[in-house]
Amino acid sequence: MAGLLAIAVSALLLAIHGELERAAVETAHARLVSGVSELGELVDQSAQNTARQHATAARTPALRDFVALRSSSEADSVRVRGILNQFVAQSPGRYMAVASTSGELLMSAGTLPDELVGRATELVRSLSPADSVVNGLPVVVGSQAYSSVAAPIVVDGAVRGGLIRWTRIGATPATEAAINRIVDPRAEVYFVHPAANLVIDPGGDVRQAPFGTGDSSTAFQVERAGADLLGARTLVDGSDWSIVALVSRDDIVLSASALFQRLVLAGLAIVLIGALVAWLASRRITKPLIRVTEAAEALARGEYHEPIALARGDEIGRLAATFDEMAHRISEAHERLTVARAEAESANAAKSRFLGTMSHEIRTPLNAIVGYTEFLLVGIGGPVSPQQRAYVERVQTSARHLLALVSDLLDLSSIEAGRLRIECHPAPLRDPVHDAVAVLESQAYHRDVTITTQCDSALWYRGDPARLRQILINLLSNAVKFSSKGGEVKIACDATETPDPAVAHYDESRWTTVTVRDAGIGIAPDKVEAIWDPFVQGDDSRTRTHGGSGLGLTISRRLARLMQGEITVESEPGRGAAFTVWLPSSTPESAANSVTAA
Repeated sequence: MAGLLAIAVSALLLAIHGELERAAVETAHARLVSGVSELGELVDQSAQNTARQHATAARTPALRDFVALRSSSEADSVRVRGILNQFVAQSPGRYMAVASTSGELLMSAGTLPDELVGRATELVRSLSPADSVVNGLPVVVGSQAYSSVAAPIVVDGAVRGGLIRWTRIGATPATEAAINRIVDPRAEVYFVHPAANLVIDPGGDVRQAPFGTGDSSTAFQVERAGADLLGARTLVDGSDWSIVALVSRDDIVLSASALFQRLVLAGLAIVLIGALVAWLASRRITKPLIRVTEAAEALARGEYHEPIALARGDEIGRLAATFDEMAHRISEAHERLTVARAEAESANAAKSRFLGTMSHEIRTPLNAIVGYTEFLLVGIGGPVSPQQRAYVERVQTSARHLLALVSDLLDLSSIEAGRLRIECHPAPLRDPVHDAVAVLESQAYHRDVTITTQCDSALWYRGDPARLRQILINLLSNAVKFSSKGGEVKIACDATETPDPAVAHYDESRWTTVTVRDAGIGIAPDKVEAIWDPFVQGDDSRTRTHGGSGLGLTISRRLARLMQGEITVESEPGRGAAFTVWLPSSTPESAANSVTAA
């Protein structure tokens, strides 16, 4: 009977397997098309907002006077510099410039790659007074692609120059995760510019994709290395870009097969249960002993049950009574443990909810404060007096400081909870170093501190570029903050086969290092180890002068260790400090290796 039941269940499952696979493929393809369309709408909205901000900035009176007169007041130059720096500060890898119609670069912000300078002339000359913004063709510099947009600077009805923005194309890890959630966690997403024959992944790397860049099909299928891929495409309104997503058909079928396997297991379980019931019925004589044995096995698995309660006075009855007493005591202990665990998990969940809620509640008004202060500073609300500008800048600085504190607390909480994900792969060292310098240039300029960089483009490392950039920004921020007026912060990159004792326990033969050195107040010997602890300042007597949450170094070292590296420090009070980031070395040839995650 059990055999017949098994045959019937197997035949039924085989009959629905094909239909289940077909439905899974159709559903996945439809979801892919819907997700790509939704992502395209979000990208279009973001591009429109950025274009409006750019066009508004180009119409600023100070910018028009600066381009028209060339000898405008120092105040106009400062305001123009402020406009450029505000756009640069919004995103790492962004560069701003003001150029004349003759192609002369009048002012720029950010370290502009040489390959982009020559594009200024053709961008400005393509502008007309009626234009709001004009998008240029993307440019590939090294392994990164840059998009460009220009807005005309119109004086007396004629174009006298242009406000140009170059932005390195690439999403942060958080944005990439959001893209995967919108489209499909299994999907490969590409941004395609047919006119430039350019295909870029969300991380900003130029790719060779198995589809035609000029195609316009909304849903399609392609083949790569003998495997079938389901594809979806959408055009981004108002631009030459399109978004393409690919999912392996085998992955979708594999999910359907996994469901089928679970159904098979469920059918087999039904058969086995029926067989077990029949077998137990045939073993009525040994039933009491079987009950005790099964109860013992269940107890060993952590399953607590009702007492056996055998009304027998023989050895089996005494064994059952003793077993019931033991199970009762274990059950009570387990209940106490379960309650304690539930209370601990509830407290931890409450903390997580509190952090998530408070971060949102704090970030929202702070972002509004920062946004409105930026409007005031660029003169959108009307002329601002020098005294008012000073007050608004202080408000903006305080709001950004609070945002940084909230971010530090959330990063520390994620690391301690083991929820922070690190994507490690080979990458050039110069990119995160230059990005960090670009972020801190404005702060260094206001403190009259010079940042010098020595970083060979041939140096590669294995790690997470976004997290390395975060580490370097923390170290550079501290170096600039603790440097005196007119001081200098030096960044030196190197490769070595002689590791520091702090990283000797790693199985690595070669290391890539980045050293951030300042000539500030230094760190007392008895504080060198304490600075890595949360909420600890290097010099308590100067905390009110320099501020800070005391989390930057803690987060930086933990991020470095998650990337199989370390941060070391050398310091002498009164003579500055040198922080060195150690990461495993890599080469461009190993960039094709599979990504590892920590």
